[in-house]
Amino acid sequence: MYKSKPIVILRAFEPHELKEFEKFIQSPFFNKNETLTQLFLLLKKEYPDFSGPGVERERLYFKLYQNRDFDESKLRYAFSDLSKLLEKYIMWKELEKNRVQQNHLLLEFYRNHDIEKYFSQVFDETEKYLNTQKIKDSEYYFNRYLIEESLYNYASVKRDKSLDQTLQDVADNLDYYYISKKLKYLCEMFTRQNFLNSSYNTQLLEEVIGFVKKQNIDNYPAISVYYTVLLTLIEEDKEENYYKLLEMLEKHEVCFKKDEFRDLYFLAQNYCTKRINKGDTRYLREYFMLSEKLLEKELIYENGYIIPSTFKNIVTVGLRLEEFEWVENFLYSYKEKLAPKYRENAFIYNLAWLHFFKKEYKKTLRLLNNVEYMDVYYILDSKILLLKTYYELDDVDAFYSLIDSFYVYLRRNELISEYQKTICLNFVKFAKKLMRIKLGDKEAAEKLLQEIKANQQIASISWLIKKAEELI
Repeated sequence: MYKSKPIVILRAFEPHELKEFEKFIQSPFFNKNETLTQLFLLLKKEYPDFSGPGVERERLYFKLYQNRDFDESKLRYAFSDLSKLLEKYIMWKELEKNRVQQNHLLLEFYRNHDIEKYFSQVFDETEKYLNTQKIKDSEYYFNRYLIEESLYNYASVKRDKSLDQTLQDVADNLDYYYISKKLKYLCEMFTRQNFLNSSYNTQLLEEVIGFVKKQNIDNYPAISVYYTVLLTLIEEDKEENYYKLLEMLEKHEVCFKKDEFRDLYFLAQNYCTKRINKGDTRYLREYFMLSEKLLEKELIYENGYIIPSTFKNIVTVGLRLEEFEWVENFLYSYKEKLAPKYRENAFIYNLAWLHFFKKEYKKTLRLLNNVEYMDVYYILDSKILLLKTYYELDDVDAFYSLIDSFYVYLRRNELISEYQKTICLNFVKFAKKLMRIKLGDKEAAEKLLQEIKANQQIASISWLIKKAEELI
């Protein structure tokens, strides 16, 4: 019962939505079945947890039907009907948020019933509304396409002389919508191929790029920004694309919704990450400055919280720049901005990194022993941190034991992308050589340093270089 559909939906409701749905279900226009109203009112008493005895099937059945002969199917049908009403309310509420979608439905009604006067009024009102919108994302062009298509369909019936221009507007807005969406998903595909074990068919890539090159896209941020992001992904060595992207983000902030604009900053940070992983440490400062902007603009939050991976990345880059005071302040200031179920683990894990960078290695080990890892990338980073800590403490047995288990983990885990697997395996290989040289043949340190510098696909390459230099 606790996982039945109506309860899952009601558990997700905010208190004001619960009150609103109560009015909705009590309206005879939407619901004429009094049993469903009573079922909702009984369930409402158990909000928000729905874990008490009031949601037990037999108890609910008796209160609804005053019948001690329990009929499972009868109650199941009632729950099914309540689910449909809940979904109808959700659709109505979502439609209320979208003025253009509402007006589009009105336009279709007036067109189908040939009420030209009101069709024109609604069209003009909608067009005026769209012209005042600052946000020019892909949905903006989709909305323009919808109303222009309604106008074209009406003009076709009327054989209006403006038909040719209307058709052009429909086609153009459909193109702008499709190209902006396609670019966005191409960026997502390339990003996932770089950082996750994913593979995609990026069909129409060349065609889309060819189309964009022929157009003047400066006035279409939904296209120009994502096109520039795409260039940073497929032309990694051309740094001018990255700096152009930063300029465009500053220029077009008002053209995107907050969540999408945050994701664009994350895409810029992904470029920095690729450069850092290749040994270009200049991009540590770039990544750090982007993080400060995200915090300053309050774009960092997803559903009100900082996700653990974002929290970790900010700390890691700050530490590599030796911004220890800034990082410590960030840890304690933003701890409460982590979701409760991740908060303590993420805080302890990142505090362990701070102590490691401050060369407080025993504190690092104590903290790592209290962390329950949340995802595969936390596990990878924690194993690398443990290897570094054992190396610094000259704990040879623990070091080699972890080397062996880490190697097996990397080889067997299919969730790790080939890129991440490669850089971690290379770290393991060079860390093992580093320890062997530290214990004996220190004359081989120079050769090892050159090997590390020649192979840029290594996790924590800057630490390996530093340790090799210390041995020379």
